[in-house]
Amino acid sequence: MKRGIITIVLVVGVCLFVLWPVIVSMCSGSSSNSSKLKESGKTGKKMLRVRHGRPFVGCIPIKDGKIFLINGRTNKKLIFPKGGIERGEEGYYSAGKEALEEAGLIGNIDKAPFAMIHGIYWYVLEVTKVLPEWNEKHERLRIEMDPENVLYHSEVRAVTKNVVKELILQENRTKNPRIKNSSFVSNAGEEKSKPSKPSKHKESE
Repeated sequence: MKRGIITIVLVVGVCLFVLWPVIVSMCSGSSSNSSKLKESGKTGKKMLRVRHGRPFVGCIPIKDGKIFLINGRTNKKLIFPKGGIERGEEGYYSAGKEALEEAGLIGNIDKAPFAMIHGIYWYVLEVTKVLPEWNEKHERLRIEMDPENVLYHSEVRAVTKNVVKELILQENRTKNPRIKNSSFVSNAGEEKSKPSKPSKHKESE
């Protein structure tokens, strides 16, 4: 009887000795996975969209209470101009550049994004000039719509809801005016105004 008990104890001890590293690794793996899930749960709500190491920015062009949209290259759904931030560029500059290249729109843009939605920083562009020709005219259709009609397009619905609120706030704002991207204007063929030089000779009375 005693020998049987001793044998059982020895077998259990050997099994624990052999399986102990496996048990430890399983416990540590489950704890690390749970911690990763917690971290992803905290950051997953506002995950920044990045492509080729570049964060994404989008532009919401508005003019006289209406919103400009363009069609995508592949699915042809109506979307807002957007793209990646080039190295050395500010976010608002890249957003304005996308509006010029994809939609042929120039205007005054907010320096800071008003929201990050779907991993993209969104900027509001107050359109002051609509170009008849632009870089991607051959592959994109530019449409001007009322905010209510824009809501029917699912791809931009979440952004547009915030834009409608932004329109009300931004258009009544008098402080912190939007920044005029003069470089876009000059690139599009609009000459910059130069101050007139004072005359050296006084006119005779």
